[in-house]
Amino acid sequence: SARISDRPISVRKFVLGGKVTHPNMLMQPSLADVEFTTADGATLHAHSYVLLVRCEELANMVHPAARREKWRTNRPRRHTVESVNLRGSPLLTRDVLSLILDYLYRGECDLSIENAAVLASLALRLSVAAEQLQLRRLALLAYAYVRSVTTLENCAKLLRLANELKSLANKAFLLNYIHKHQQEVVKEKSTADVLGLSLFQEVVALAFNPYEEPEPLETPPESTFIQDFQRLYDAVQQGDVAPIYCWSDAFVRLGDQTIPFNKAVVAGASKLIGNLLHPSPKEEDLTATLGLVEHPLSADCFRAFLRFVYYRDDKISIDVACQLVNFAQSFVLYDLQSVCENVIFGRIRPASFISVLGITYEPMNAKRTQMLDMRERCLKWIGVPDNLKRVDLAPLASLPHQAALDIVAALQNSTVRTLSDSGSCTSMSITDSPARQRSGTSRAKMPKITGESLSLRKRAQK
Repeated sequence: SARISDRPISVRKFVLGGKVTHPNMLMQPSLADVEFTTADGATLHAHSYVLLVRCEELANMVHPAARREKWRTNRPRRHTVESVNLRGSPLLTRDVLSLILDYLYRGECDLSIENAAVLASLALRLSVAAEQLQLRRLALLAYAYVRSVTTLENCAKLLRLANELKSLANKAFLLNYIHKHQQEVVKEKSTADVLGLSLFQEVVALAFNPYEEPEPLETPPESTFIQDFQRLYDAVQQGDVAPIYCWSDAFVRLGDQTIPFNKAVVAGASKLIGNLLHPSPKEEDLTATLGLVEHPLSADCFRAFLRFVYYRDDKISIDVACQLVNFAQSFVLYDLQSVCENVIFGRIRPASFISVLGITYEPMNAKRTQMLDMRERCLKWIGVPDNLKRVDLAPLASLPHQAALDIVAALQNSTVRTLSDSGSCTSMSITDSPARQRSGTSRAKMPKITGESLSLRKRAQK
């Protein structure tokens, strides 16, 4: 098993739970708009807008650039699937094209064939196909992989294949490898039969020249995986004025704003969302389908969701995180939910206090230890008099009644601690927060209400 990767190691945000960004798009052919028939007769699906930002050569096989430009003002108003016959491209077999599509959608491709000879041959074919499609980084990664799996047993067959495919880079390396191990290779009786007369004579002639170490392979260019999907998102949002035209097939209306997107990208991020989306004759309004009528999000919030889904932008403000966390949880977007919760847990601010506290009282969060911890932190924070003065408690009316009671209890605890520290209270034991007391983890007695805490309680109730 082996892996050719286009993701720089430093970009760990693209690897969440061992999975990368968009592999599920390839598993949902119903939302695809491209159907390839490979050189060996197999059928593979893709999306024209992904090809456009990741591999323009393949995109031009589907829609020539001139036709795409006309669509800025006159795009077909129906879901069409373009069929592309690749029988005239013998390199683009099912195995090779599958690896290329994996690379385009995932930033990596897995080579998991146990037969080493077949594996080396496939990598060589992949390197040549990638070069023809102007996927320079993939080509160089595949070249390097061919070098790593070349052995005395397979070098003759690989040399013959490289010669047939007219791959000068692979042929030069393999000739150099055989030159270094010429005695072992030539003495094998099968070598002449495998290479053929002309190529075998070329190998024998190597003996008349001194051996030289091969030139180091060119360093692959930096990955553009993240930037490409960001370009796709930007192009969809900009519409007709975008530098490249990438069409959308869905939108939502939030307030006075219409936000377009690609169904397949969003469906690939969540199986639950994927089950709700289907091809439609024209751009479809999915505001109600995604539950945004009953539980609306702000336009900024939904765009933050799309940026995360398209290119894993995790720069989310706390206000957006407070809105987005329940949406992410309801659609089983665990990676997005984790990002939102990390933002929320790391920042308690006066302007966001009520929103953050309210999340911990949501029914779906009632028994989550992480949310109880967050509630405890919020209540400790509001117990500091300076913090209380900076919070607008008016929105507290929208929270469950228990939230107000817990805030009052926190204020009482804070007052008693203050009195105890100053020597005014000599025998008082506060061992736990109100949230922990109700959850059964502690049975500490509630302190008496002092004059100061009573004043704070009245303010909290108001």
